[in-house]
Amino acid sequence: MQTGDGWFLVGDGDSLEEAAAAAVNRGIQLLSGLFSLPREEAYMLLSMACDLRFSQVALRRAGVSLRVPRSIVKVTPQRWPSGV
Repeated sequence: MQTGDGWFLVGDGDSLEEAAAAAVNRGIQLLSGLFSLPREEAYMLLSMACDLRFSQVALRRAGVSLRVPRSIVKVTPQRWPSGV
């Protein structure tokens, strides 16, 4: 999802930890795919510049959003990396 200040990648799961891991993995895929970074470097960039937001804990499901700021991804990607 796109907003004025960045991109939101959503993860869901049976726990907050599982949902956060899903959102982070999507962020790693996005950054490594767009910038041809190894997963480890994409994770380091994500950990310094992105924010996790806990958006839902209901009915035994959890939702977490990862915000990737526009300062990193300034334009709409022509083609999102697979799995994102």
